[in-house]
Amino acid sequence: MNFHRVLVVAGVILLALQCLKFVGVLSAIRWILAYGEGFGTELKKREGDFSETVYWTLLDEAKGKTVLPLGVLEYRLLRFARRRSRLIGRMITLGRALIYDFTAVGLYVVGYLFLAGTPVLKQDAQGIVVYLAWASAGLAVLQLIAIYAEACVSYARIGSYGLGWHGASRYAETRRAGTYFAEAKTLAGAVIYSLVIGAMIFYFSAGHGARFGALTVMQSTPSGVAGDLLNCLYFAVVTFFTADTPDPDNGLARLDTAILVVQAACALIFALTTATLYISPESRSNRVSIVGPPARADEGIDQLDETVEHPEMATPSRRHDILRGFFLGAIVMAIFGVTRNCRRRRATPRTGGSG
Repeated sequence: MNFHRVLVVAGVILLALQCLKFVGVLSAIRWILAYGEGFGTELKKREGDFSETVYWTLLDEAKGKTVLPLGVLEYRLLRFARRRSRLIGRMITLGRALIYDFTAVGLYVVGYLFLAGTPVLKQDAQGIVVYLAWASAGLAVLQLIAIYAEACVSYARIGSYGLGWHGASRYAETRRAGTYFAEAKTLAGAVIYSLVIGAMIFYFSAGHGARFGALTVMQSTPSGVAGDLLNCLYFAVVTFFTADTPDPDNGLARLDTAILVVQAACALIFALTTATLYISPESRSNRVSIVGPPARADEGIDQLDETVEHPEMATPSRRHDILRGFFLGAIVMAIFGVTRNCRRRRATPRTGGSG
């Protein structure tokens, strides 16, 4: 089997994993809307006697298994691994981390885009490999946007993203470090993810039809390839923060630039939503009630079904906070974009035709 066939097989497998992960994120959003608020309330009630067993029980009662493919963050797989021998359990956990974890899938996308875009492998990365790489890049962007959407929905229903339902092992650590620190880490991770994916999209597309005035990918030596990757990362950073662009010269290059700007807008909405929830008086009072006296024991998990049957009982202030964060983020991104375009137009000298 030649390397071209290896790339084709790897691309098909990667697309299958990305599709499954994307569907899983959408399923998680649906679960948060239906059961997130009740689950978060019950989780906070159990702070005194919290354990993995309690966490798994609450997820079962909150129908966490409906999140594809194996429940909320695959908790049923992790529970199965914990109940096996140590060696088998570690192998299952490692397999999940290497095959299905969001970070692992992202690294695979980065690697595939590099192999499909580097001039060193141009003879092997042709035909269907190029289409598979484009599809993988598009799915990676959709996954990132879905993650940002999932975070905002978690804020609206649970009051947190880092604290809400990201695993039993992280819950106690998050409570000790503070929820705001957890949100900041989540935001930083999403931004880094966006920048790396954006840089690799620039790298791949520059060699497959996208023309940039300030960015070319032609080097085949190790030092030259490293220099091209650093240039792509630089332009990904400055484009993400709307400081500059690699001067796109055709439609495909403009699409690449617009995709990164859209991710930047989502990240800004994420950041402003976090800040809004922690600054607004309503959310401060909600957070105080979290650490206040525990609710009566007879209030139980029934609140989950009650929340679904009466969606109007969801905290309206949080919904308003999300809307304020969304529109504020959109306004700020529009101001950034207009300001940058005006600055670039003033800096670009007008040239006349030659006689």
